[in-house]
Amino acid sequence: MKIPSQRPTGIEMGYYEAPAVDEVRPYRIEAGFHLVELVVGGVVRFDVGTRELRLGAGAMFWHIEGEDTIYRTSPEAPYKCYVFDLAIPTGTPRPVPRLSVLPDIQKATEIGREFLVAYHSESVDRSILCESAWSRLIWEAHLAEVGNTGPEIPPSMRAALAFIEAGYMRADLSVRTIARAAGLSEAHLHALFREHFGQTPHQFVLARRIQEARYRLTGTRQTIKAIAAECGFANIETFYRVFQRQLGTTPQKYRMAHERFSFGR
Repeated sequence: MKIPSQRPTGIEMGYYEAPAVDEVRPYRIEAGFHLVELVVGGVVRFDVGTRELRLGAGAMFWHIEGEDTIYRTSPEAPYKCYVFDLAIPTGTPRPVPRLSVLPDIQKATEIGREFLVAYHSESVDRSILCESAWSRLIWEAHLAEVGNTGPEIPPSMRAALAFIEAGYMRADLSVRTIARAAGLSEAHLHALFREHFGQTPHQFVLARRIQEARYRLTGTRQTIKAIAAECGFANIETFYRVFQRQLGTTPQKYRMAHERFSFGR
């Protein structure tokens, strides 16, 4: 991996959710720009050589001028991604592979959200944000590359993760439906989650719900009851119990402790 000497001079950011279709209209990258798409949910279909891959949360695409953005998805699980549009001198080579797969899916979501919140804050210096995003994305791609020596997450597991990301906010999401979507038995699904994440599918879903709840507690002014419902908890009592068990505090105390970091939202 060779990092070019040229640096980006500006950044635009956004969040995109594809509609429930097989394909969306791609955007062709203009001269003088690199565009990075960090997938945080759903399914992306992307060709590598003659093989079509089905990728989910954690996939990062680094496009350069003349290339198209991702556009093939699944109507059952349309992809969602954070977009980093970097202005950079024309002809700057790609600093990392076009496709990287970040092993920590929750971390990928946190990275995208962190930079998007900062982008919309008037108090954040855009030049520093631009430099930070450029360096962070390269760093994560590098970690993904050097970390590929471990056991690769199989396609069936990625299908399960994409299904969870698309539906974790539904209270009726069950291990059985996740296994069915991935084409696995429940026992096999449990074994794979133990191998790759050290936890059960149910524990993984709860952790994803709590992650979303933490963002909403500190980044929005929704009521705790509304957050519990929108994060997939059947009732507020269950939400409080799981939150306390995972973080050692209550949702209300967590919100109060992080209020000053909420960018005044």
